[in-house]
Amino acid sequence: MTTSPPPPPNEQCTIIKEIFARKFNGSRPLKGKTNFLLAALWWNKWTEYVGFNKQEPTSDVSPGEIDNIRLLERNAETDEPEDVVKGTLLENTDYVFVPDEAWTQLQSWYAELHAFMLMIIVALRRQKLSCDLRLHNFCCFT
Repeated sequence: MTTSPPPPPNEQCTIIKEIFARKFNGSRPLKGKTNFLLAALWWNKWTEYVGFNKQEPTSDVSPGEIDNIRLLERNAETDEPEDVVKGTLLENTDYVFVPDEAWTQLQSWYAELHAFMLMIIVALRRQKLSCDLRLHNFCCFT
């Protein structure tokens, strides 16, 4: 994936907020739609940097390259990441849902230290949100 220099933080914020408004319609991911998981640690750094949840940024430190490696199981013997998503992940603690367009945009600005995408097909079952996690394009760069 090639990267382009990110625009100023306030422009990044506006672009991603517009995507969220258009794709999520002010709510959670919609049933039957494809979304992606993004590590909450990286997402929180980015939101502070661009002021996503506030009027003004609360950090002047760029979040750096996207790093989703914390979302994967690690091999007990080698400590290398495996192509298995952890079964104990918690929304907004370990990951956030990101619309496909937002993932593509953020990836174009920040590339990835550990590159992979998690595609989520969201479904409602008995009024509970459930997700079908599918690991796509796994390749780990160290």
